[in-house]
Amino acid sequence: DVVYVTGKPVGFNTYYVKTVGDTRVCYIAGISVMPSARGKGVSRSLIHLAIVHCRAEYIAGRTQNPIIYKLLRSFNRRC
Repeated sequence: DVVYVTGKPVGFNTYYVKTVGDTRVCYIAGISVMPSARGKGVSRSLIHLAIVHCRAEYIAGRTQNPIIYKLLRSFNRRC
């Protein structure tokens, strides 16, 4: 997915779906956001789009970024 602001791309993500038993899990492989767009909800939008497109019940991913880690955890409470 790509997020655009005023016609310019400001962020993108890559993801795939895994099925564990009967549960669909969306695995975020990467998120990238332009520095000028950080702190404006772009990552949250990208995670939401991935969940919708995957029709997932849970989301997973590996990150060393504490902000993305907190976002991923917050979505698993809402999926």
